[in-house]
Amino acid sequence: MDKKFPDGRESIEHQLELHVTDLHSVEETSQFSLSDILAGLRYVMDYRIKGGKMPNLDYNLCKRLATALLSNASVRKGRLGRKKLTPEAHMSFELFGEFMEEERECVGEFSAGVLRSSLKFHLRIKANEERKMVGIAILSMLTGLYAQFKDWRDLVNEEYWDEVEQVLKGSFTDLTSVVKMPIVDREIHAPQALYFDRDGEKVLKMFNSDIESGLKSENVEHLREVYGDNVIPQPPKPTFFSLLINQLKDFMVIILIIVTVVIGVVDKWPASVVLAIVVIVNVTIGLVQEIKANK
Repeated sequence: MDKKFPDGRESIEHQLELHVTDLHSVEETSQFSLSDILAGLRYVMDYRIKGGKMPNLDYNLCKRLATALLSNASVRKGRLGRKKLTPEAHMSFELFGEFMEEERECVGEFSAGVLRSSLKFHLRIKANEERKMVGIAILSMLTGLYAQFKDWRDLVNEEYWDEVEQVLKGSFTDLTSVVKMPIVDREIHAPQALYFDRDGEKVLKMFNSDIESGLKSENVEHLREVYGDNVIPQPPKPTFFSLLINQLKDFMVIILIIVTVVIGVVDKWPASVVLAIVVIVNVTIGLVQEIKANK
C-alpha cells in the first residue's frame, strides 16, 4: 500500500512525528494534555496503521515512538505508598501492545530490563479485569514473538513472580489463548548483545542451540544471513608513514627533539648531533618493533 501511495505513508509518518514530539514535551507545554496526544495516536493507530494498513514505516521514528510510549506507560500518581498507574499510563501500555504487533523489529531491540521497569506487569494484574487481560495479552505477545523474552520471569521483578504466576495459573492454562492481537509465524531473532543478565541455558534457548552439539546444521545458513559470519574482522593494516608518526609522537622522543634543538641553538653542535643520533636510533628501534608486531 505504501509503495502505491507514498504520499499516504509520508502523511502518517508526519503525524507520528508530531505526536512523538508532543509526548516528549508534554510537561513543557500546556497546549495539549497527555490524554489528548494519546487520543490522537489512538486515531492514527486505529484508522491508518492497525491491521497492516501501512507497513514499512520509518524505523527510527518507530523506535522513538516505542520509547515514548514506554516512558509514559509506567507513570503513577497518588499518595506515597498508594500510587497507582494513571489512565494515560494504561492507554500508553495498550498502544504499545498494538504498536508492537505492527512494528515488531524495533520493539525487539529493547532490553528485558527496560521492558520490565516500564511495563510493570505486576501492577497490571491488580487492575480491573479488562486491563488485567490486556496485560496478560501483551506479556504473551512478548514471550511468543521474541526469543529473548521466552521466559516471562525476565519481564517481571523477581519479588512479584509468585503474584504473577498465581494469576497466570489461576486464570489461564495457555497464555496464547488470551492474545487479542494475532501472533505471527515469522520468527524474530534476538538482537546481538552481551546477555549478562541471562544464564547459559536461557541464551542457548534464545538461539536454538545446544551446549554439546551446537547449532543444527540446517539453521546455520539462515542464521548466517541474519547475524553474518562468526569471524572477527581483521584490524586495519597501518602504513609505514602512520607507524613513523606514532613513534615521533612518543613523549620521550618529543622531549629529546626539543632538547636537541635547544642545544643546537646555543651553539653546542657536538652535543646536539649526539642527541640527534639518539633520537634516530630510538625511533628506528621502536619502528622496527612495531612492524614486527603488526606482522
